[in-house]
Amino acid sequence: MPVGSVEFLPHFGEGTLKIHIGLPLQKLNTMKQLLFLCIVAFTSNCQTDPFKGRDFSNIAKSTTFAVGTKTGTIQGGFVKELSGLAASHRNPGTYWTHNDGKKVTEIYLIDSLGNHLATCKLPLSKTQDCEDIAVGVDPKTGISYVYLADLGDNNSAFPTHYIYRIPEPAMPSGLLFPQMLDAESTETLAFQYPDGERINAETLLFDPNTQDMYIMTKAHGGATLFRFPYPQKASETTTLERLSNFPIDLATAGDVSPDGSEVLIKTKKKIYYWKVPTGENLGDVLQKNNPELIPYAPETQGEAVCFNLWGGGFFTSTEQAKSAQQPLFFYARK
Repeated sequence: MPVGSVEFLPHFGEGTLKIHIGLPLQKLNTMKQLLFLCIVAFTSNCQTDPFKGRDFSNIAKSTTFAVGTKTGTIQGGFVKELSGLAASHRNPGTYWTHNDGKKVTEIYLIDSLGNHLATCKLPLSKTQDCEDIAVGVDPKTGISYVYLADLGDNNSAFPTHYIYRIPEPAMPSGLLFPQMLDAESTETLAFQYPDGERINAETLLFDPNTQDMYIMTKAHGGATLFRFPYPQKASETTTLERLSNFPIDLATAGDVSPDGSEVLIKTKKKIYYWKVPTGENLGDVLQKNNPELIPYAPETQGEAVCFNLWGGGFFTSTEQAKSAQQPLFFYARK
């Protein structure tokens, strides 16, 4: 880098202006220095627009769903920091959930009232930072899988992240609750971000139409969407495909409807909603279409959202760290 030059480095959703001041630049008078720096900064920002003109500050309010109502409370202390929700396919009317963190060796099945129905033990000794969960059916085999997303990286410590693919267990009927289930098997799908970046994320989206998975990062001021293309192989580490940046602050959860026609992205204060027209690619729609805004009453540390299996609405819940009870809210389709 020459002495007295300026370098603009785009990173994530923001740009970083690095000014290298040496003797030649210092010899300029004060006014010339200010003018020079302003022109370079303005030009660089014009050339690098991280959101490509997207602005979510005045997007339309959605009329698709009613205001959320509390359906129940998750009690018993088995979930201390609820971080994800996903509708079960093999056990209709129930929902998989899990704890946040690095020691997630179980997932839990609850009903819409928050009752603990089952605990499924996973063959994992530890995790890095589990943050979201999804369920999807492989159309070739008809097998329903639970995808537990080990995405978190608050300290930018992990070069590799993991999604655990678990054949969804069916819950036997007519027994006392909660039941103890064992995962039939667990495949580990390893991935990295391009250029060795170490990025924090809490949102996993599973597209039932293409079997692609999407990961939206979590950061102040913006988010980046990455694609984990199908087929995801347990035998190798995949480098994700960077798609686009979004003016979404601190994305904490997301879900795709079971038919792939709707998408939710949840933050601490907002829920964004996209409709995916028939025949269009989910990733393309997220990138080219602005969302609508759901009428949402923010929860304390709200970190979970999922559609129900029949498309009648969606649930949210809260992490509420170290709390023994987490409320469930349902937003019914109008």
